[in-house]
Amino acid sequence: MHPTLPLVATPPATVAQSLPGDVDPVLVGIIAVLLLVVFAFFLLIRRTLVSFTEGMRKGRR
Repeated sequence: MHPTLPLVATPPATVAQSLPGDVDPVLVGIIAVLLLVVFAFFLLIRRTLVSFTEGMRKGRR
């Protein structure tokens, strides 16, 4: 005997669509930490360059 096919066709498996509010909290935390690190490096470099230019200006006087 051959296996019989079901009379009612089942819909194909649909890919679960992620909603905008359905975000992994761990991923949000990792992104937040990375943004804080980048911002801290920006402030560090900015402060270093501002202090350097201020020192150069004072040195010329």
